[in-house]
Amino acid sequence: MTDPNRIRYKVNTTPLDHAPVPPPPTDAQPLKLGVLEQLPPPVSAHSPAGDIIDARSIPPIDIIPNSVIGQPVGQVRLVPIGRGMSRTLGRLYVTFDGQVYHCTAQFVGALNVILTAGHGVFDEVGGAGFFSDAVFYAGFNDGCYTSAHRWQCAAVYSGWADQRIYHYDFGFIKLHSAGTAALGLQGNTGRSPMTSLGYSQGFYDARQAVYVNGPVAPAPSNPAGKYSGCLHMPGNDLEEGSSGGAWVYDAYAESVNSFNVTGYPDDMYGPKFDSSAMDLFDFVKKGCVTENPR
Repeated sequence: MTDPNRIRYKVNTTPLDHAPVPPPPTDAQPLKLGVLEQLPPPVSAHSPAGDIIDARSIPPIDIIPNSVIGQPVGQVRLVPIGRGMSRTLGRLYVTFDGQVYHCTAQFVGALNVILTAGHGVFDEVGGAGFFSDAVFYAGFNDGCYTSAHRWQCAAVYSGWADQRIYHYDFGFIKLHSAGTAALGLQGNTGRSPMTSLGYSQGFYDARQAVYVNGPVAPAPSNPAGKYSGCLHMPGNDLEEGSSGGAWVYDAYAESVNSFNVTGYPDDMYGPKFDSSAMDLFDFVKKGCVTENPR
């Protein structure tokens, strides 16, 4: 079996066009969340998110840390525009097999690297593989945006691209241009509640960024291993389009919106970041170039 920690990557070989990036297409479809059929046993909303992972962290840039951006827990609210974590957030448009989709991404760890879901970078489910094109519209709000960025390179782990293990459903993209602020990145600390961000089709037709605060617990193990090593946020009812939106504590991303489980439409699951997330970030930040790619 392929090593799940082997890095799969793609470099944009198209010559950079310095013309202005065109506005986002109006016919893009929201990227669907992953869906698993097996039903998990109930998990207490007050369970800790698991053992604290001893992993290095990458600090935020020009963001004042805050534990959650508002209250109460379990209610979806609009992200305050133009300040705080909203300055890192945007809509990512990706093309698979000629169809353009939109999902959620955010600057993390650097002003030219974004974090999103693995299935927003590599279509393992539909078989399309890596996207053929991607454009990130930072600060997207009802058709307006603060800046637009073309992609330079992108990477996911083989655990997602070849095996569809949801613990690996995250990816990073290096951009040709920079934003103004970035979230930090760290392995899951076991802290709760957290803030989930995203552009969700069920709220404002995914045209405005929303957030929901929720308790975080470890996802139960399952025989197929598809969501072992993941986190569970009950009450997070964000929908398609929110894929890749970060789960944040104190301005650090510790997971992303990844998948639902049949029978639990109001719960969200995401990969539990550990040192592998930092390693993949480093690889992408360097332009997906290494003497010894895994």
